[in-house]
Amino acid sequence: MAVIHETAAALRFWGDELDPHEVTRLMGATPTSAVSKGELIAGRASRTARSGRWSLTVNRRQPGDLSGQIADILSGLTQDLDVWRDLSGRFRGCIFVGFFMSEGNEGYDLSSETLKLLTDRGLSVLLDVYSGQNEDDRQFTTLTVLTSSTNGGYLKLRRMDADRVQIEAGNEHFRGQTECYIAFIDSPAVLFTEMAGEWRGWDGTKTWSDREGALELSAKTDSLGHILLDVALRGTDHSSRLHVTLVLDAGQLEDIANRVSKAVR
Repeated sequence: MAVIHETAAALRFWGDELDPHEVTRLMGATPTSAVSKGELIAGRASRTARSGRWSLTVNRRQPGDLSGQIADILSGLTQDLDVWRDLSGRFRGCIFVGFFMSEGNEGYDLSSETLKLLTDRGLSVLLDVYSGQNEDDRQFTTLTVLTSSTNGGYLKLRRMDADRVQIEAGNEHFRGQTECYIAFIDSPAVLFTEMAGEWRGWDGTKTWSDREGALELSAKTDSLGHILLDVALRGTDHSSRLHVTLVLDAGQLEDIANRVSKAVR
């Protein structure tokens, strides 16, 4: 089995009450990125952070060297385990790991010493795996995942990086686009997988939304074997909203779930 082709690693803390300045002071290092709850985040689709977060990222490595990356992250931070446990107790702390494969069978042996460093600090591991035979395959791609059987409605998803998914939705009359953050939460693929498992229908409404409310999905069934999927995008002014309803055939749900999982795994 080949060693994993490339690894990415970052330390992250996340929580509604998180004060990035406090985390910076306690960690003794400047983060790569940080934001407080309620802070305006500028970008192509400006938005208000609905939770605080603090992140410290190191450079990717080829071949993969996750133990070395974790050691680099932790060596530059406080060694006071009480501080770590306090932060991990108040907020969610983790090491994000990105595994980028170039072959069909690659792996990595994370040492017991490295695991102890994480457990001593109360940190979990958030693992994303990306497979591909070449560089293009390992890039995030845009694809139309869903097309409504009526009104020309559609939904497109593009995984931009480990945290962000770009969403576009519309029909023949209008369209809208935004970005949503899926760090520390289930991706929208979970919703579609659940729907595929209950393709004969379910009671009530199944829902999914990102932490910042940029994207909301709700799905219900009718008596004719259709899925009514409501897609709601929140505008960059944080008050306007775009709604598109897609009518899907229940028999397509397994294929749809597979494609969504491929796009936003």
